[in-house]
Amino acid sequence: MFFAFLFAAALLLIPMQARSALFDTLDKETVQWMQSRVLPYVVITIPGSGTHLLEKALFYLNHSIPRWHFNQPNRVTFCYMLDPNHPNYLLTHFWMVPQMETLHRALQLKKIICIRDLRDVCVTILHKMREGSWPGFNWYPSHTREAFLELSNDEQLHFVLNYEYNAADIGEIRQFSLPLVVSQAIEYMKDPDVVIIRYEDLVGEKGNGTKVAQIKELKRLAEAIEVSVTEESLEEIADQLFGDHPDQEKRLKLADPQITFRKGKTGSWKDVFKEEHKEAFKQKFGDALIEMGYEKNQEW
Repeated sequence: MFFAFLFAAALLLIPMQARSALFDTLDKETVQWMQSRVLPYVVITIPGSGTHLLEKALFYLNHSIPRWHFNQPNRVTFCYMLDPNHPNYLLTHFWMVPQMETLHRALQLKKIICIRDLRDVCVTILHKMREGSWPGFNWYPSHTREAFLELSNDEQLHFVLNYEYNAADIGEIRQFSLPLVVSQAIEYMKDPDVVIIRYEDLVGEKGNGTKVAQIKELKRLAEAIEVSVTEESLEEIADQLFGDHPDQEKRLKLADPQITFRKGKTGSWKDVFKEEHKEAFKQKFGDALIEMGYEKNQEW
């Protein structure tokens, strides 16, 4: 009820014309859900940055579960509700378009974003492409993926580093290609009101991070969503984030150990990148890596 009150109060601050235009793009069931159960924040992530890890952290902090949303022509579409007994928050990757940004502003949602070392993101994309489950890549004819699989490991990684597509040209409504994703994330990072969660700090010791950084990051996340939590609870949550997944997590689709946690360790790019890949990456994402705070210069 408290969050419903916050939502109602926020609506009163939106001009009637803008409010009407906003709800005109939503179906009745979604409007009713937003008026009763929506939490006052939105989570936006770089694909491959540990979205499920952040979902799990939020679930253990306040028992909330995500509701994915994405843009279709002239409307914002929401995925089905996983469990009506849990409060929901909006979740999306960085495929931000004006309609979605308008929705977030109109609802006055705090923005929480999740980022990761782009070199490790590229390794994740590589494995996703091999599985045939990467947005944009799915729409190509089957022989294209077959040709990709016939490439050597080094050639496949080069393909990933240079892979771009125009989302509109292939009818992709759920994800932009990585260069645009990265540029959007960097713009959001410049906003002092945006809460930035780093995968490397959230993952903990099991993912080559540290327990100290993990507890600190969980505490920052709890403060962002205005949840009071004890040090003991933070320790317990940290122990549950990485690794085995209880049945409840699987039922709520908060984790997929076969995909999200294939390895999940930070710095995995060092086992894959050769000098030629480093140079190709620097040309494409070198400046972005520095802007995001993962390197101080190009000498790595």
